[in-house]
This record gives sequence, C-alpha cells and structure tokens, in this order.
Amino acid sequence: MNAILAGLLLLSIGLVFQRTLFGKRERRLRATEQAFSFHAIRDEVQELAVTDALRQDDPIYRFVMWTANLCIRNAGVLRLRDTLRLAKAVGNKAKVEDSKAFTAFVLDIQQRPEPVQRLIGKTFYSLAEMLMANDPIVRVGVIAAFRASRAWATVQPSITKTFDRIAAFVIPERAEAVSYARKYRHVAGQFAA
Repeated sequence: MNAILAGLLLLSIGLVFQRTLFGKRERRLRATEQAFSFHAIRDEVQELAVTDALRQDDPIYRFVMWTANLCIRNAGVLRLRDTLRLAKAVGNKAKVEDSKAFTAFVLDIQQRPEPVQRLIGKTFYSLAEMLMANDPIVRVGVIAAFRASRAWATVQPSITKTFDRIAAFVIPERAEAVSYARKYRHVAGQFAA
C-alpha cells in the first residue's frame, strides 16, 4: 500500500514538474496550430476565388475571410470570456441563433459546389476546435456531450438537455462555450464530406 502511495506521489510531482517546465511551450504550440488551421482555410477560400468557384463579393467568401482573419489574430491567446465573444460574433455573422436566417444560410451553402461546402465545414470545425483547445473543461464538456449523443442517439435530446442544465448551473460561462462549440461542430458536420 505504501509503495502505491509513493508511486502516486512521485507521479503527481512529475506531472507538476512537467506542467511547469513545458506549459509555456504547450500554449505557444497550441496558438500556432490554431493560427495555421485558419491560414489554411484562408488560403483555400482565396484559391476558390482564383478558380472562380467563389466570387470575392460573395457573402460566403466574406464570412470565411472575416472568420479566418479574426481567428488568426486571436489564436491561442483568448481567455474564456474573449472566446465567448468571438463565438457570439461568428454566430451573429452566420445567423446561428436566428433559425430562419440560419436555415437560409445553410440552404445557400448546400447549393454551392462541393469544395465550398467542405470549406464551410472546415471553418466551423476549426471554430469548435478553437473553443475547445484553450480550456480543458470546455473540451471535456464537448467530448462528453458528443460521445453521449453518439452512444444513445435515441435519448440524446434528454441527455444533452440534462447535461446543459447541470453545466449551466455549475459553470455557466463554460456551459455557454460548450453550447457554441457543439453548434459549430454540428454545422461542420453538415458540410463535411
């Protein structure tokens, strides 16, 4: 028993040492990874514009460029409340909260060529990943909700509602971030092939 406790103590000391030694590097790598994913999205939308699959005056082009530029500027450095402001801004731009306007947005995208649909899917997926990457509690919340919804598809609405109620009561700001990340993943799934 003493050997197990000593092993756990050494493990926890090692983990604390690792976090202190490599924590700053991990944050910098996470920021670089987020920025590169949005640089790739921005490059792809510009390539679509060059090949005439998308016009530069198209609302979809402007939305993707606006989102990519905003996320590149803020990659890895956002605190939770800043991330929520970013998610709300993108949600407002894509009209996520207004179901009729968002349905029109989705229908417009579904009538576009497949590369444009894939690009929108990547954009929303990267947004969800950005929301999850900077906060481990949000990441666990999204993963738990996603796995619960896949495992029990028939009871998914009640599980998600219960999880949302508990999260909103215990950690309201993070519950809002989890909600936005789930919405963006859902939108990404609609367009990803």
